[in-house]
Amino acid sequence: MTPWRELVSGLARVLPALLGGAALLLLLLFLLAQWPGGPFLLGAALSLPLAALLAWLLVEAWRSGIIPGRPHHTRRASQPALFALLFAVQALSALGLAWIGVWCLWRLVARP
Repeated sequence: MTPWRELVSGLARVLPALLGGAALLLLLLFLLAQWPGGPFLLGAALSLPLAALLAWLLVEAWRSGIIPGRPHHTRRASQPALFALLFAVQALSALGLAWIGVWCLWRLVARP
C-alpha cells in the first residue's frame, strides 16, 4: 500500500471519533457558558494545568541547565543571558497563569 493510501485510510478510521469528540467538547463548553459560574470554571480548568506544566518545565530547566526549544536548545553554560531571559519569561507566564486560575477559583467560590 502506498504511503498516501495509508494516510487516507488512517484518517478515515480516526476522523469520525475526532469529529464526535470535538462536537461533544463544543456542547460541553456551550452548556458551561450558560451556567453563571461556567466561565470561571473554564478559566481555572484551562490556566491551572498550564501553569503547573510551565512550573515543571522551569524546575527541569533549572535542574538540567537546558531550556528546550526549536530549532535548538538553550544551555545555561554556553548562553547564560538568553537562558536567564527565557527562564524569566517562562516564570512570569507561569505566575500569570497561576494568578488567573486562582482568581477564577476565588470568583467561583465567592459568588453571592
